[in-house]
Amino acid sequence: MQASLKVILTGLISASSLMALTCSQSAAAPAKELVVTQLDNTIYLTDEAVRIKNNTGNFILVAKAPDWKVTCFRSDRKVYWQSDLNRFSGVMLLHPCVSAKDPSEAKLLGEKKYKGYDCVYYQSKKGMLVYGAKNIKIPSKVAELLCRYLFLPSIKEIPIFEGTASEEKYQHKEWFDAHRYKDFLQRTPVATKSITTKAYDPKDFAIPPGLKKMKLPTEVSFSEANRNDLEGMIEGVGFMGKDK
Repeated sequence: MQASLKVILTGLISASSLMALTCSQSAAAPAKELVVTQLDNTIYLTDEAVRIKNNTGNFILVAKAPDWKVTCFRSDRKVYWQSDLNRFSGVMLLHPCVSAKDPSEAKLLGEKKYKGYDCVYYQSKKGMLVYGAKNIKIPSKVAELLCRYLFLPSIKEIPIFEGTASEEKYQHKEWFDAHRYKDFLQRTPVATKSITTKAYDPKDFAIPPGLKKMKLPTEVSFSEANRNDLEGMIEGVGFMGKDK
């Protein structure tokens, strides 16, 4: 009787251990990740990690729980820069002498649709409209990172549009577009092309080994093309100024 009871208890313990292991593995590895494609950025999201690929500058940002430290890196020059989330802002990647500022407050105006997505929309202190995806829940740290990176006021949702009412249906051009330079150094408005899902891939949120740490964020975010474009713009302004 005791031997039979021991076998039963051993079997129960083994089964419960297997179930716990299976559950912990399932919790550790999300089945899906969200992919938000915008004008210049492709954003990959889970509840535990964010990856932002800047398609213009060719650099990548990664932040992961539990500390949500922001790592900006580029593979072509094998360099990286890091910052605490509360000391990070996207403006630091464009202007080497500008420090981070906390996102401002936004006024909730109501609900409406943007390109078929149900949204809540806000008004910033500067009068700009900001739309957030209503039906996609994200952790507060993910929302904070996106708002800090995209120069937006603080909202709880995935930002999918920012601009004036007249810009909502604006068709952005692939080449020279005045809207692309309204905040200097090719910062574009937030305009979402699509929101999709894909199978979770841990490589999407991995930071490559062997990177050299840099002191300034612009040492990572600026590509050679960015430097040449900026120099060309400055030279052009100087040339036009001399003709006046």
